[in-house]
Amino acid sequence: MDNAPYHSVKSEKLPTATWKKDALVNWLLSKGILCDNTQLKIELLDLTKLPTATWKKDALVNWLLSKADVKVLLQEGLDLVNAESWKNCVKHAIAEEDKMYQVDNIVENMVEEFIITV
Repeated sequence: MDNAPYHSVKSEKLPTATWKKDALVNWLLSKGILCDNTQLKIELLDLTKLPTATWKKDALVNWLLSKADVKVLLQEGLDLVNAESWKNCVKHAIAEEDKMYQVDNIVENMVEEFIITV
């Protein structure tokens, strides 16, 4: 088979933002996902991106099987962190917090300028 467009056509189109709300609801209901017309279109689109129930079950089984490995992974991760790398992480976090405080102050000042008294 060559790579012609008609050979790679998807059998079922996935919902996009251009779909009408009724079409989204119908598609979700056909997949067994509970929804209704009172939900916003963006909420319906978020529902289309959720993993299937089968995947959730597989993830749960995998988690239960690998739960014993979590302690080993945690210890390996902790062994990778030394005093210098932790110091750098703290410095970075403080710098990011300072940036966010500055942005917050700028936004607050801009909002105060836009307040109109009647």
